[in-house]
Amino acid sequence: MQCCVGEIVQLTIVCKKRCMSASVDSDTAVTLIATLSEDPANWQEMASYWPRYRTPVVLHNLDDIQFSIEVTDGYLERLSSELPEDGWLFIDFDSKRIVTSPSLSISGHNRVFDLYSDESPEKRWPLSIHLPPWWELVDAAKPKAIVQARDTGPIVPRTNRGFLYGKPLVEHIAEQVFACTPKNVHELLLHGDFRSMHMLTIEIHRNWLMTKRHDLNGVIPRQLLHGAQEWIGRVIEAQELRIREGSPSIPDPTNVLGFESAPMGREEIVVYFDLCRHLIATAWEWLSRIPVSGRNLDTGEKTPQQSLVEYLENARDEFLSSSYEGGSTPMFIIQCSRQRVPRSPDIAIEGFLEQEKGHDRNDCDCPICHIMVNGDLGPSFVSLDGYHLELEEEFAFSLYETRLQWQEESLFLSDEEGEKTDDEFLVCEPIGGSGSSLAEDYFGSAWDGIRSMDPLPGDPTGQIKLAFMLAEIVAQLQGIKTEPHVIRKLNDLFKTFRETSGAASGSAKANLIEQLESCAVRYPQLVPRIADFQSHLNQTLQKSTM
Repeated sequence: MQCCVGEIVQLTIVCKKRCMSASVDSDTAVTLIATLSEDPANWQEMASYWPRYRTPVVLHNLDDIQFSIEVTDGYLERLSSELPEDGWLFIDFDSKRIVTSPSLSISGHNRVFDLYSDESPEKRWPLSIHLPPWWELVDAAKPKAIVQARDTGPIVPRTNRGFLYGKPLVEHIAEQVFACTPKNVHELLLHGDFRSMHMLTIEIHRNWLMTKRHDLNGVIPRQLLHGAQEWIGRVIEAQELRIREGSPSIPDPTNVLGFESAPMGREEIVVYFDLCRHLIATAWEWLSRIPVSGRNLDTGEKTPQQSLVEYLENARDEFLSSSYEGGSTPMFIIQCSRQRVPRSPDIAIEGFLEQEKGHDRNDCDCPICHIMVNGDLGPSFVSLDGYHLELEEEFAFSLYETRLQWQEESLFLSDEEGEKTDDEFLVCEPIGGSGSSLAEDYFGSAWDGIRSMDPLPGDPTGQIKLAFMLAEIVAQLQGIKTEPHVIRKLNDLFKTFRETSGAASGSAKANLIEQLESCAVRYPQLVPRIADFQSHLNQTLQKSTM
């Protein structure tokens, strides 16, 4: 982008068959482009998304823009002949199309910029552009491009959460498990044949996702999960970047068109996979209680299958409102994914009553976690990567949207494994292994996770790098079953060193080195790491006293 700060841009908006024109500065223009990342349906929605992209260098409210309004009939043709060759921006909400002049070129759907203010030129404000795939971008165009229609209309993926989470899901599971007779289930459980049970689980889950449904007009449920996860992931990561630079955590509004049917992000897809597996496992457990004779349970007028449907509905609600792997509830995770806001135990989300549940890092033996408690690494964010969805090696469950993408990735991984030589599999023992030594390290380093001795970015004191080094020492101590009090003392002494300044730093360093040397005497395999740690400790102390 070649716009100069403060340059005036002629803005034209097409919305509901009306044209709105105004003059804005270049920073506001590029921020408007970034706000399109949210896929607003109209100018009013653009204004509601604006706080998620607003910085101190642009307008606080879009209401401050003074528009002149024209009807579209004939106006765009006149405008295309009157616009200059450069210095303009055209946004068409009706056809989801954006046309930029050369100086506002963004060179693709995904870009990241830094904005700066005249008052604080050293302070950067990150601005990320991640246009939805169904928005057409005509970049660095001539004015006549604004009157050209799209070749094809926008195809926006939609989902149906009422279907995916509702009665069709539990009815399918109940029907499928009843297709397996109670006797078969009892026999499999009795003989501990959990592999066969797992294969049945996969079959039921696969059938749910991959079978065309008449109540979806012939669409398979899997199609409702995909279509936008990469775009949503980028939008959430862009908000992480803003939050790290001091901006508030602002969720998407829920009163926008299409919110209920908006596509799923990766985390919601992952939670949905686990919900399906939980419900199938619950159904097996329920069915195993049916007597082998198969007689009906005492459930009044309900059939056993109807009773199971009701039981699964309660199990679904309980799953969604219970802690997920010791953290926040699935309902909260889904809410954050749908409102495209990152989850952090350190940052409250505006308008949310709930905050990401964090783990108590003070009870952890990791020095890095102790630094994170103090906020020295900035806010931490958590997310679900969904790696376990790929473990079945089934396209039905994969995070890849198309079978071709999934096949290409599977082929790539197979080729990568096949190309490895015997030498590549001769790696040193992982951290904590008693045989680990400097001679075994492929890179000739005392460290497993630290490959460069250069200072870390954003670590002027060097203490964060020391924490990563000490974390490897602690991990090795844990691997050789060192007494917990030894590790706790190391962490306490390192904490004292980090929090001590002036003349007291020397004494704090001496106490830490004494404890490290005691460990080196007891465990000679730690000597390379401890010696290198001491060297960096001395350098850090020298820098702090200069």
